[in-house]
Amino acid sequence: MRLSREELKSLMKNKLIQAGLREDHADQTAEILTWAHERGFASHGAVRVEYYCERIFKGGITHEPNITWKQTGPCSGIMDGDNGIGYWVATKATEKAIEMAKENGVAIVGMANVSHTGAIGYYTEMCAKEGLAAITFCQSDPMAVPYGGTEPYYGTNPISFACPTADDRNVVFDMATTVQAWGKILDKRSQGAEIPADWAVDEDGAPVTDPHKVNALVPIAGATASIWERSTNSIVSSKSAPTASSLTMSSSTPEITPISPSIATFLLCAYSAISLVFAIFSSNGR
Repeated sequence: MRLSREELKSLMKNKLIQAGLREDHADQTAEILTWAHERGFASHGAVRVEYYCERIFKGGITHEPNITWKQTGPCSGIMDGDNGIGYWVATKATEKAIEMAKENGVAIVGMANVSHTGAIGYYTEMCAKEGLAAITFCQSDPMAVPYGGTEPYYGTNPISFACPTADDRNVVFDMATTVQAWGKILDKRSQGAEIPADWAVDEDGAPVTDPHKVNALVPIAGATASIWERSTNSIVSSKSAPTASSLTMSSSTPEITPISPSIATFLLCAYSAISLVFAIFSSNGR
């Protein structure tokens, strides 16, 4: 079956509404799912709708969330999603980040109490379209084994960054810290297809090709990147890091120089316990 972009979006939107999601939240969720699907990211497209609808119908996602915004400084704040649909909350948080970055030159925005936000490259691209460079990351439930392990310990903990270029194109990077995202497993299950043996392991920690027997994903680059994997996942999923409410930042002008790697590392570490949108003006002042 071949569908146009609008047909696909409409089908997903209507299904979400029927499950109990309000129309504006359903529309934005369907838009981002379509954005992912049309780029070939089937793992973060239509395959997710059934799961979302089940959660919405059973009350696992708040239908009418009381979303609140707490400004923690001129350039920082945190949005509490009241367990609303993650796509809507993340979009609003990104809009706040863009607004503050344009006013002050830099912004750090955290999110709390949100459901799955989908392909996070969508949100960094939002920033890039406004002439901003952005990086975002978030933790996930344990889905990956340490190299050679048998029990899930790390999340897929995706990371994305984006920036504009001199010729009006945007560079967008979006990855999980596992060989493949969990959505790829769901996609293969829906297709009745096998997976490569280096994607995941079964309950005994052995490589598996049947997506229905997957117990956990495996970290990227295998043993050679095991230390890097542990470091990255510890940073992203750390529960001991300060939250966004503990940081305030200011900038005298939006014409700032690009942030140094050492500062970026500190900022990312400082907010590793929550989803993060971090936007700054690009060096050419776009």
